[in-house]
Amino acid sequence: MIKEYKRITESTLNKAEKYLKKYNVSYEILQGNLLTVEDLKQILSLTKRGFDEIIITKQHAEEIYSLFNFEISNSTTAQLINFILKHQDLLRTPIIFNEKNLCVGYKAEALQKFIPKYGEGCTDTCGEEDD
Repeated sequence: MIKEYKRITESTLNKAEKYLKKYNVSYEILQGNLLTVEDLKQILSLTKRGFDEIIITKQHAEEIYSLFNFEISNSTTAQLINFILKHQDLLRTPIIFNEKNLCVGYKAEALQKFIPKYGEGCTDTCGEEDD
């Protein structure tokens, strides 16, 4: 099953969801605190750069990072997982994943991996990025 994690404040359809809908791909939305330890471990197992690939940088979120008395670089994997689950606003969104594939953010070429038979059931505008 394809899952999409997004912030609870992101209630509108995002580009990734629109893309999946064009291809009639079913997915489950994980919002708020619905992301589990198992989900996060699955996501991490699919990354090439580990946590760096899924969390926002200090440059982009200095205010958020300044609220926490937590040193990410000196933490164990288990500590980081627990910290992220408590502070999910540190995650980049959307995060779309299944057992074998991962897409962080909206990247049409990466989302193609989630299409069982690429192009089946699509409309004329499939694959075109929405503005």
